[in-house]
Amino acid sequence: MLPLIHPEPNNCQCRRLGRKTDLNTFKSLICLKRYPAWNWIVGAAVNIENIEVESQRELEKIVETLNKTLEEITIGMTGFAFIFDNAMRVLAMTDQSIASKFQICMNTDSRSLLLENLVTTAIKGRDSLSYRCDLFKTKR
Repeated sequence: MLPLIHPEPNNCQCRRLGRKTDLNTFKSLICLKRYPAWNWIVGAAVNIENIEVESQRELEKIVETLNKTLEEITIGMTGFAFIFDNAMRVLAMTDQSIASKFQICMNTDSRSLLLENLVTTAIKGRDSLSYRCDLFKTKR
């Protein structure tokens, strides 16, 4: 019977394998863990491209569901609900016809992009923001 052993602490090594598609991108990743008491090296490899493709497919399904949900939300005559990511891309919005306008909307109070103001507000832990943006003065 083999003795119960643990890997050496902090000895997991991850390496990128395969050809570079650009200066910083590799297609595969392998992680290795050494077990010196058994003279073993255990490894696991993954094709990152497959993971990224599947993750993108799942994200698209989620965004589609969110868009369907948000389309049903009404906030007064001109209000709207939205979801955006850290890169300030609008993922879902009550009215998709104004999504592109929303991404370039300048907050005339702060003289910067409204989305930038929203990200800053969220990072600071606040839950509301006053703004002025001429693009949203008309009824939907």
